[in-house]
Amino acid sequence: MTMKKVTEQDFRKKEFIGAKTEDYEIRRDGVVVRKERWEIGIRRIAARITNHASEFEIQNLIDAVEYLLDQMPDRRTI
Repeated sequence: MTMKKVTEQDFRKKEFIGAKTEDYEIRRDGVVVRKERWEIGIRRIAARITNHASEFEIQNLIDAVEYLLDQMPDRRTI
């Protein structure tokens, strides 16, 4: 039986296999994260607020979040 040769890729976390280094950065706490995580997060929020509209304005999202927060009188500040 022929054994597969171990490569550098075998030591990587599954989430980083085949990843491009230019797509990642190191956060202040030392965690490796995708550079576009903020854009992805905003787009996910926009999809929920705008019912998946293809275009949106950031100020409209901010207004919607502020409205939702105003509906929560006992909310705690983060």
